[in-house]
Amino acid sequence: LRRVTGTEVRLLRDERPQDQFGRELRYLFTPAGPSIDAELIRQGAARAWRDDGAYRDTLVAVEASARSGGTGCLWRG
Repeated sequence: LRRVTGTEVRLLRDERPQDQFGRELRYLFTPAGPSIDAELIRQGAARAWRDDGAYRDTLVAVEASARSGGTGCLWRG
């Protein structure tokens, strides 16, 4: 995670700021702009959230590509 994020992250709120348990929901980005969420999914180290969110479709597509390529510990046969 540190390799992907470095030492600083930007947090972006979505329409739903908290889940049903009161946990804060945010998208993570590097200061330069790339999505940390997408990178972790691309590397097969995370799954895309499918219920809602502004970036849901993009992240689900990144996951589909990682799955089809057998990338990372989640999708390796």
